[in-house]
Amino acid sequence: MSDPIYVTQPYLPPLEEFIPYLEKIWANKILTNGGPFHQQLEQAPLRYATLYDHRLPQSALKSKTPIQTMKDWHQSHPQLFNK
Repeated sequence: MSDPIYVTQPYLPPLEEFIPYLEKIWANKILTNGGPFHQQLEQAPLRYATLYDHRLPQSALKSKTPIQTMKDWHQSHPQLFNK
């Protein structure tokens, strides 16, 4: 039988980027959906929804989109954001 021909290959970042996450998972020994990584993922949209208030006047954002304003804020205040 010949080797399979794949239409696409998944992108996998370098394993070194995942080692810190794996170490945290091993340390807390929680592998279910109730673990801390799942909770962080669950909270991310809620934090975004809190930041992105549709009632915010455009003049307060200096005629930028909310996402561009958040990106600019991230660049000017990186210490306020957690990875």
